[in-house]
Order: sequence, then C-alpha cells, then structure tokens
Amino acid sequence: MNLEQVASLHPTIRRRLSCIATIILTVLAFIVSLYLRFEDQSLIAISEAMQILPFILILLVYTRFFAYSWYGLLNTRWRYTSPTDAILLAKAHFASSGVLIALLPFMDLPSVPLSVFIGEALLSLLFVFSTRLAVRTVSEKLFAAEAHPLSPRREILVIGAGVSGHLFVRTIVSQPRLNYAPIGFLDDAPALARTRVHGVPVLGTLSALASILQERIQIAAVIVAIPGLSSLKMAELKDVCDSFHVPLKHLQSYEEIACADPFEPKTKLTVEEVLNRDVQVTVDPEIHAQIHGRTVLITGAGGSIGSELVRQVLSFSPHRLILLDKCEYNLYAIEQEIKRTAPEIQKEMVLGTIVDHKRLERTFATYHPEIIFHAAAYKHVPLLESNCYEAFVNNVIGTRNLLSCARRWGAERFVLISSDKAVDPSSVMGATKRIKELMVGDVNNHFRSEDRFAPHLHTAVVRFGNVINSSGSVIPLFKQQILAGQPLTVTHPEMDRYFMSIREAVHLVLTAGTLGEDGEIFLLDMGKPLKIVDVAKKLRALYGRRDLPIIFTGLREGEKLSEVLYSSGETRTPTTFGKVFSVHSIYCTPQNVYDWVDEIARKVHEMTDAEIGARIHEFVLTAQRKSIAQKNNYSPPPLLLPCDFRWQIEMAH
Repeated sequence: MNLEQVASLHPTIRRRLSCIATIILTVLAFIVSLYLRFEDQSLIAISEAMQILPFILILLVYTRFFAYSWYGLLNTRWRYTSPTDAILLAKAHFASSGVLIALLPFMDLPSVPLSVFIGEALLSLLFVFSTRLAVRTVSEKLFAAEAHPLSPRREILVIGAGVSGHLFVRTIVSQPRLNYAPIGFLDDAPALARTRVHGVPVLGTLSALASILQERIQIAAVIVAIPGLSSLKMAELKDVCDSFHVPLKHLQSYEEIACADPFEPKTKLTVEEVLNRDVQVTVDPEIHAQIHGRTVLITGAGGSIGSELVRQVLSFSPHRLILLDKCEYNLYAIEQEIKRTAPEIQKEMVLGTIVDHKRLERTFATYHPEIIFHAAAYKHVPLLESNCYEAFVNNVIGTRNLLSCARRWGAERFVLISSDKAVDPSSVMGATKRIKELMVGDVNNHFRSEDRFAPHLHTAVVRFGNVINSSGSVIPLFKQQILAGQPLTVTHPEMDRYFMSIREAVHLVLTAGTLGEDGEIFLLDMGKPLKIVDVAKKLRALYGRRDLPIIFTGLREGEKLSEVLYSSGETRTPTTFGKVFSVHSIYCTPQNVYDWVDEIARKVHEMTDAEIGARIHEFVLTAQRKSIAQKNNYSPPPLLLPCDFRWQIEMAH
C-alpha cells in the first residue's frame, strides 16, 4: 500500500482510527495528570482515586467526543493540521472538561481534585495536537520523497514576505508535486529583515534582486507576491529579470482569484511569449471569401507549417481539403486530428511526393483543386549542402511539377512558402528557394505558350523568418538539449535571426493568398532580429536551467551570420493588411528559369552533388547581380565566384 492509498482511505476508516488515537491519548493524559497530582500523597489517596478511574474515564471520553462532534473535529484530515485546528481542539477539550467538572457534584463519587481535570485538558490538548502536527510533517516529507525521488526541485525567489508571500510559500511547501522550492524572500519592510517565514529566509530588500540572481544561477523564476506593488517598481524588477533571462511572474491576490471568471482560459508561459512573438490571429473576411466553399490542396500537410495551415484553413469552411505528404505517419496524425475537429469537411489524404509528376496529374485530374498552398520542401541548410541532388529534385523539380499541374487543370491560386534564406542566398537551400520564387513569378508567361486558353493563375510567395517550434528549427534543438541536461550549442555569438510564431506565419500565408496576382513576394514586419545566443539564454531560463553552459561551435557550411528579408535589388511597399508588406523583385535571369530547370533536370542524374550545387549558385548569383544592375542602371561586372565554384561550373559545362 503506497502513500496515495493510505491518504485516500474511506472516511469511516479514517474516523475510526482518529477516535482510537484520541481515546488512547485522552486516557494517557488523565493518568499522567493523576500521577502528577498524587505524586507525593499517600497510597490510600491513590487507591481511592484508582477505584473511580474507569467510570471517570468513560464519562470523560463521552463528553470529549460530544465536544469533538460539536466543533467538527471528527472529520478533519490530520495531514492538513493547521492553527485553526489548534483553536478548535482547545475549545473542545476545555468545554468537555468543564462539562465533566460541572456534572461531578451531582454524582455520588469520591472527590477528585479539580487540578486533575485541568491538567488532563492541557495534557490531552498537547498530546493530540502534537500527534496531528507530527502526522502532517511526516506525510509531507514522505509525499515529497515519493513524488520526486530523483529530480531536483526548481528554485524560486519570492518578492514580498507579507500575507500573500506567507500563504504562497506555505502552499508551495505543502504541495511537493508542484516541484518548486522557495529559496528566499525579498522585502523592503525593516521588521522582516533577517527573519524566516515557514523556514524560508528573508535575504534582503528588493534592491538585492540583481546580486541574488547573479549568485544563485539555479533560480528558475521570480514570483511577485505583493498584489499592490506599483507598476514602476514592477517595471524595474522586470528589467532586472530580463537582463538575467529569468521569468518574472505576478501572484494574483486571493481576492482576484476568488472573484475570477472560472471559465476564463488559463495559459502557461510559452516560448512564443518569451520571445515576444505570440499574436492574436484574426478571422479576416477577405481570407474567408477566398477559401469558403473551395477545394484546397496543401502540400507537406503533415509538417509543422503544413499542419497549422490545415487547422487555419478548416476554420474558413472549405468545400474539400486535399492533404498531400510523403511521410505516412505525419499524414496519419493530421488525419486523426481533423477527424475530431472538423468531421463535416470532405478530406482526401494523398500519400505521395511532388517529385512524382504522374501522381500529381492523377490528383489534380481527380479532385481539381482551386487553391494550392505549397509547403513541401527540404529546408535543413547544412544537410542540403552535401545533398544537392535531393535539394534540386525535391525543391525545384517538385515545385515545377506542381506549377505545371496547377496551370494545366485550371487552379485559381497558388501560394509558395519561401524563406528569408532566399535573399542573397549563400546556401543550396536558399538558392533553391530563390529559384522557386522565380518560377512562381514567371509561371503564367511560360505555360501560356503551352496552353494559351488556360485561365490566369494567381500566384504569391511568402518569405518566412525562423518559425518557432517548426521541425528542424533551433528552438526544438535547444529544448532537447535542456531536457537532457546538455550544453546548448550555438554556432556564433553574433548570429541573429528573425523569429515568428507558427500561427502568425500561417496567417501571413493565407493573407498572401488573397493579395497575390502574379508572383508578388509578401513578408511580415517581424521587428528586430534576435541573437541566437539570447534565445538560448531565454529558453534556458524558462526551463530553470541557467546553470547549463552555452558552447559556440562555429558557422556551418552555407550559414550566414545575419539574414535579411529583402535584397538591395528589391523594394518593399505596404499592403492593405497591417504589418504585411509586398516586395517588388526585378527578374533578370541569364536564361528563362524554366528552360534552365529543364536543362539541369535532363542531366541531373549524371551530375555530382558538387556540380549541381555549383550550377544552382551560378544561376542565382548571375540573376542577382543582373537585377541589381538593372535597378541601378549600370552594366554588371564579370561574375566572380569562389575558386571551388568556378571549377565545378567548368566541369559541369
């Protein structure tokens, strides 16, 4: 039988055990009181008292239990004994002893000194309350050991040692499953200096917060337990906590908790909130008008971006949703989710890849999608540097296949999910993303020659920064390292990136679907970029592991220190949607992008990864310099590539 089973005994059994313990302690207290009273008396007096002892004890137990019942002490839980119980016990003991003393003159019994009953009341009160308090102390220790036998408790620092702080710490100490350990108070009241509250010391005044956070790096959070603290003081405390990347939380007053709406949703502190990237996604009527009642195809539907696209598209009630993904498990997982959330929407699960042109043709011929959101892509920068073949085939040829089917089968809208790494790309992944952007911008011109009667395909491109919690991003890696207790790895102390939440990223995709006409590029105002090392520090503090070191591993192949959202050859203009901007890009490529893709596709199976990477970089860099030259009206200088690229290009030609 474990502690939980003992604690959850039937109330009748608990009541019986409590009664037995009370009887034993009452009898023991009366005998001790009797002994203390007659310690120096003759044996005759003691023998006279002992003759009436059984009757008096029975009468005392009956009056005692009547008083216990009157004050509701028979049903109290010993493991939650408090000062309130001590007061009730004192009332019950002295009331029962008083009743017994009042009844004795009416009984034909040898006189018993009044001091015996007073002594019994005091001793039994001491015995009962001490026993209950011991049960509470032992149970708290045992429950704490059973709840977290191995894991260390997370340290917290409490601001305010007054009433709210005292109640908060008492709750934390008595609830070991919360897995928090208060290590100290800070309070400006002089009367509280060098005192302890529930065994927790008052470490100093509020001005000592910075020095304590610097000294105690295990502190996971700072809790403000002063409900009336001024906003100016709160701002000062927050600045100090932010400098150490420690979350600052404000404890509600108990009046606020009691009067709070019980149906108001409560949320935990999230990574998005820590990075200040959480937004409230609104239901825009323009997006609803575009999607409602339409057939929508989402590629990469099981991925982190694709699955959020599915969720938000469902809120606009499409006629049919076609989900395409090559990962069986991801497709199964999103299918099970939408079966629960939107059983009324028609859904088609297509297990396949965009590289398979015939599979795409059958899908379009069967379902005739009207709106296409293209999220399927390889995006891991260092991995694609050594796998240029897969990068080209999946990202470039796959997108070409999808655009061809969209034009051929009369789709209305096509939205491509790109990346800020497509701007002045230094990696194979970024270069393939830029080639995809060029194809989307030229799709109507290229395929008009093949089918001039096909309707105009409205196209748009969305450039993302780093999407928080998306697969392959840095946030899940940091989480994994923190949970494993390992050092956090950052490539460079000066590396920074733009961050956006998945929800706002997908909302930008849907917004672009309403604005795009002919390959416009859309991006979100994401504020200032964040240093990766600061992100690591904030996440480390969020999980209460500021003790974990941060290791700098150096830039990997294809990585840049900083990313930008648009290049010097592009211009940014506002749109009708707040914080959404349109980027105008001049397309100046060395040859038609589709002709170049077809040329590489014919011989890609015979090329090495290095040759494919070199041809990709050559095409994108040439297009980039020609675009800048046309914007600035001057003749571009000869293309200068690194030696290894020039050698690979010559070999490829």
